[in-house]
Amino acid sequence: MKKCYLFIAILAFCISGLMAQTGLPYQAILRNSSGAPQANTRVLLKFDILEYGSGTLLYSETQSPLTDVYGWMSTLIGTGTPLSGSFSSVNWGSAKKLLVSCSDDNGATFNTFSSVLVDNSVFVGAKGDQGDKGDKGDKGDRGDTGLKGDRGDKGDQGDKGDQGEKGDAGTGVRIVGSVPSSSNLPLPYNGQIGDMYISQDNGHGHFWNGMAWIDVGEIKGPKGDIGSQGAKGDRGDKGDKGDIGLKGDKGDQGIQGLQGLKGEKGDQGVQGIQGPKGDKGDKGDKGDTGPAGSYSPGPGISIASNIITNTGDTDTSNDIINTSVAGGAITGTFYDLKLKPETIGSSEIIDFSINNSDLHSMGASINQVLKFDGSKWQPGADVGLTLPYNVNYGAANPVAFSINSINNTTPLEVHQGGLVSTVPALRATSQGDKGIEVQSFSIDAKNTTARFYNENSNNAGSILKLENEGSGLALIAHSHSGSSTIIDGNTVKTNQVLDVFNLGTGRTMTVNQANPNSDQNTVTVSSATTAAVMSLESTRNGNQSPNNALLELKNGYIKVPQNNEFRTAFIHTSSFNNITGNATVLYYPNAKSTDLVFVQKSLPYTGSSVITWYDFATGSWKISNEINNVNMPVGVTFFVFVIKTE
Repeated sequence: MKKCYLFIAILAFCISGLMAQTGLPYQAILRNSSGAPQANTRVLLKFDILEYGSGTLLYSETQSPLTDVYGWMSTLIGTGTPLSGSFSSVNWGSAKKLLVSCSDDNGATFNTFSSVLVDNSVFVGAKGDQGDKGDKGDKGDRGDTGLKGDRGDKGDQGDKGDQGEKGDAGTGVRIVGSVPSSSNLPLPYNGQIGDMYISQDNGHGHFWNGMAWIDVGEIKGPKGDIGSQGAKGDRGDKGDKGDIGLKGDKGDQGIQGLQGLKGEKGDQGVQGIQGPKGDKGDKGDKGDTGPAGSYSPGPGISIASNIITNTGDTDTSNDIINTSVAGGAITGTFYDLKLKPETIGSSEIIDFSINNSDLHSMGASINQVLKFDGSKWQPGADVGLTLPYNVNYGAANPVAFSINSINNTTPLEVHQGGLVSTVPALRATSQGDKGIEVQSFSIDAKNTTARFYNENSNNAGSILKLENEGSGLALIAHSHSGSSTIIDGNTVKTNQVLDVFNLGTGRTMTVNQANPNSDQNTVTVSSATTAAVMSLESTRNGNQSPNNALLELKNGYIKVPQNNEFRTAFIHTSSFNNITGNATVLYYPNAKSTDLVFVQKSLPYTGSSVITWYDFATGSWKISNEINNVNMPVGVTFFVFVIKTE
């Protein structure tokens, strides 16, 4: 069974003898949630007929009509599968209530979507006088053969009853006039729900449901007594061709087609990404010994039979050997040469030609450094900067002091160890545009450029305090994309996350959205708390005027979206499901007697002024007619505004 959709129903009731025996005509159009008609769809419906006053179930049945190509379905209530009672035994002399339900789980559950008052007393008029017997007419032409109907059960012959007295006007549908056609129906209409006009062109009745005119089909009175034979009538024209039949059911799935031809070979794919560099290969085997080289003798060198011989300087008395003693600025043997102290100056040493591995300890011990005493370098203690340290800098380089850390270290750490210190651990003053600038080039998308952290869990003071003695701003937060400022507290926090305090006479906070093309809210406040999302409180003293507004709205309205269950303003429409006598029940969550409920009534007219009151028996608010015997009509619109006081 298909899912239940939106129904727009027309109860085409010809109320008198037609309902009592043959059934109650019912038409409806089936639409989905978007409003599109659903064609060729089987729907499981249940019809319940109840006594209007007591609610006693008189008859119940199910039917499974099929919609046509336009989504319309038509059936006759009383011809379905009975669940309880007998349709023919329903006494239509008093008002009845018709409930229509739909099931989308094969009848396990039904959801009621329509409740209609059926009151036919207005259509039962007094019996007319018997007309004169007419002349016997000529035999008419034979009509086309109709479809064979189902065989009905033979009914018992009933005795003809006496003519009853004319009854009082009914309280259901009432005929108030006629119009040439349905296009002449009055709109807008200020009459009562249940008023009906008869269209003269087709005899159809149109009743007012409070919002629109509903066509209920041709209106006929009860069948009168057989009159006298009328005059011979003219031969009638041949009837029009019947309507086209309903669309047949969908055919069975066809057999699978033949396998398609193999497609052409696809294009060459793009070149893949280069793989990672491979591991270094193993060392190769030692190569074979190469051929002997060729040598050419130079001055003082002879080569004979692959033997190289010195034939030049053969005087060994002037040769320098390991035990030869050096002179001049060098002392010691050539095996262990040394520079004489204070014989080499800066003019004899090329810049950057000596590194730390070339220097001797020069008498320094661990953690000592070399210091220049004005004439030479001497070892001394590494004492860093001498405090207090004060220096003036005015060179062309804009950076006076720079520390660069190239690994995971802290370039600069300032620590104040005094437990009772009242002075800052770090102070930066400037007469320029900026006092302190912290800049980050981190590639981490979640990096923190500056962090102010107090690791003392007992701290009750401020982590960051911004003060401005002038008229400018103490804080400007700017972001090219994303949130400019996020202020949060952890799960154990019990006081304010943000506290804005002002002792001056200016505004404490100003929120301004300056882009006229923005379609977003300037301020959005969301909360999961069980308390109020926002609390406004005035702390004016006795000398201040109590008449100043706590909340002021300029150039705009308060908008309450209707897509949430909990809302302070909503639209309520009276219906069969919420009307009890002269009242309609307001349904909204957590209704209390201490609520302030404001109601504005719209059309149609209810027949009386209304009052709003809390029913302690049902625990709900109600809107009632002040005149007790004037029932609340169906389809009345009320605009409701609720304020909670606790």
